[in-house]
Amino acid sequence: MRNAVKAEDEIIRILRTAGLREGDRILDFGCGSGTYAIPAAQIAGDPGTVLVLDKDKQKISDLIEKAKNRKLKNVVRLNPQSDSTVRLKDDTLTAVILFDVLHQYYFPSAASRRHILEELHRVLKPGGLLLVHPTHIDRSTISDEIGNAGFNFKGTCSGKMLHDGRSCTSSILVFNRT
Repeated sequence: MRNAVKAEDEIIRILRTAGLREGDRILDFGCGSGTYAIPAAQIAGDPGTVLVLDKDKQKISDLIEKAKNRKLKNVVRLNPQSDSTVRLKDDTLTAVILFDVLHQYYFPSAASRRHILEELHRVLKPGGLLLVHPTHIDRSTISDEIGNAGFNFKGTCSGKMLHDGRSCTSSILVFNRT
């Protein structure tokens, strides 16, 4: 349990360094079991919201239960859409977490990645953050695709991340919406 607390503390540090703040309205796209959604909810606090979206409905249910057990009332389920459309109004989010999602397994073509990036650009407020942990794809390729979708590269944040249930030192890419 102590190692889990340390890992979560490091994730909170990385997310804060990347720019997440209290009061943010965040989408964790491809949230899985909530490894990053729970720390994001702690950062956003009561005035903020973390919307969670994943194709695995059971993982979302488990995540919502985990949030309730931790007395986090700001984690809200979004139901996945088969066409990769994000069912939110334009300019409604301050940040999107896109960790271990934007790669060939889930989005096999550049066109499918472009579609989701355009959707995320649409729902983010101007200046909103796009945090990307690029796995299983070349960083320069994905950075170019993100830039072509209307995002500016701001920098990287490094530290201990979790990938496939294992701790690893890695970095996330930080972009903002133009």
